[in-house]
Amino acid sequence: MISYDARARDLSTEVAKAKASGADLFVPITRVADLILIIREMVKQDFSPMGIYMPSSVGPTEKAFLDAVGKYADGILTTLPWYDPTRPGSTKILERWGKEQPDLPFDYNSGFGYESIQIVADAFKRAGSVKSEDLHAALKTTKIDDHPMFGGPIEFAANGQNDNIGIPMLQIQDRKPVIVAPASATTFKPKLPIAKWSERA
Repeated sequence: MISYDARARDLSTEVAKAKASGADLFVPITRVADLILIIREMVKQDFSPMGIYMPSSVGPTEKAFLDAVGKYADGILTTLPWYDPTRPGSTKILERWGKEQPDLPFDYNSGFGYESIQIVADAFKRAGSVKSEDLHAALKTTKIDDHPMFGGPIEFAANGQNDNIGIPMLQIQDRKPVIVAPASATTFKPKLPIAKWSERA
């Protein structure tokens, strides 16, 4: 493990250490601003591992990161909640989003935001009331099968958590995050080893 000062603005030494290790897989745990520094330094030092995997990290999917590093984002893998593009409901949502928000990507924040509205609307409809106790009772019996995020139906356990949220694997391909596993939720396949920095068009 290679640690660094969170206030650092030069991570060349840390990247050099990672390169010297000879590792085939690079697994950074970091924030978006630091990730931008790291990728730029990896390109500069020509440190091209076979794979880059960021577990449970939204960083490589964020617009700020993708805009900053462009083609050098391609190939990065991550695992986090994401919308399931194979669902009929998702197709309609994405079409409408594309028309109303053409400059903003539909991501995990958008997906969960949409689902929160679905949950409230569903509870209100079933409760037939605006009384808090009626809405609370309705929320406890929520079961929504057609929703955008990957995973099982939206329903809440006794502790109030939705245990059916799924965690697919994503990869940045052509500067966009796409699901690459499981196969049931995608037509994309993971690309490994990732392209060397010097070979990217």
